[in-house]
Amino acid sequence: MTPAVASIRQLDRDALIADLVGRSLQGLLGGADDISPDRPLLWHYPHFWGVEGPGIEPFSALRSGRFKLLFFYTDRRYELYDLDTDLGETVNVLSSQPSDAARLSGMMRAALERAGAQLPLDPETREPVELPPSLTGR
Repeated sequence: MTPAVASIRQLDRDALIADLVGRSLQGLLGGADDISPDRPLLWHYPHFWGVEGPGIEPFSALRSGRFKLLFFYTDRRYELYDLDTDLGETVNVLSSQPSDAARLSGMMRAALERAGAQLPLDPETREPVELPPSLTGR
């Protein structure tokens, strides 16, 4: 159950899930603006989906400010997009924005660690793969 659903249903989140990760967006649904637009947003999808069709591979993504950083677990690669100038995510600016990529990769890794995120399994060993590495800004 998400924090927003628990809040809307007036349920005691702590009684439902002791280590609930997230924040209620109920205020935003009612028109309040109580969440900072600078707050990072993390997506984490550790599974393959639709492998017969277009498919989605395991990935994590972090949006902070104008940048969105993606990490793909299959080939362990990063991509970075400047959403202010490229909303369609067509130009990977990873090599031209190394300090932003390093900052966001550290944020992503820390958020995944805090959440105890489930990681994809290596297809050969069936063991969880490693967390995304923190990049260095050069």
